[in-house]
Amino acid sequence: MATPDRLVTLDNNILIDLRKNIDPVATYARRLLDFNREGKIAVATTISTMLEKQRTGEEMSIQEIIAWLQELGFTSEHLFIEPRTIAFNVQGVFTWDIERSYTLIESIHYAMFPNIPFRWRKYLEEQCTERGIIGTRKAAIFELDNKKLPYIPHSPQAPQEWPTPALDTLEQDQQNELSDIYEQGLRQ
Repeated sequence: MATPDRLVTLDNNILIDLRKNIDPVATYARRLLDFNREGKIAVATTISTMLEKQRTGEEMSIQEIIAWLQELGFTSEHLFIEPRTIAFNVQGVFTWDIERSYTLIESIHYAMFPNIPFRWRKYLEEQCTERGIIGTRKAAIFELDNKKLPYIPHSPQAPQEWPTPALDTLEQDQQNELSDIYEQGLRQ
């Protein structure tokens, strides 16, 4: 069978929901897998699926991940592919436009998850508000989040790690508590 010209990439969070059978995402993902089996689309995963840190207690080896994805109908040519840009036909001219791609992805996100902010920082902000995390504790949560990003000091005299002034004002047990809330609650 020829590869369909419609490639649908499932990100790691969708695969996690599918594996854990968390609806409504798992139901939508199974429908996409049906379309894949019917040859209407081809499903794929990007390299980030392989690179993302797995949740504690749910780890799978790369061989187990590949076998599971292939059982679902993924072909080896569509496992762990590089991200691709999207071409848009604008008045008969094809263009690759990052803003249009971003807008499309954001629209798809809101169609699937209307009550979850698209931007991570806005989501984190809302989660802190819902949990009553304010002031220094909220600033500390954002510092913990920053530490997940690469840090390049702006000068040789600058700190060699992300500065964490809010986190540093908290006692060690408070830091541990916030770290647990961030890792187990906010990043899930």
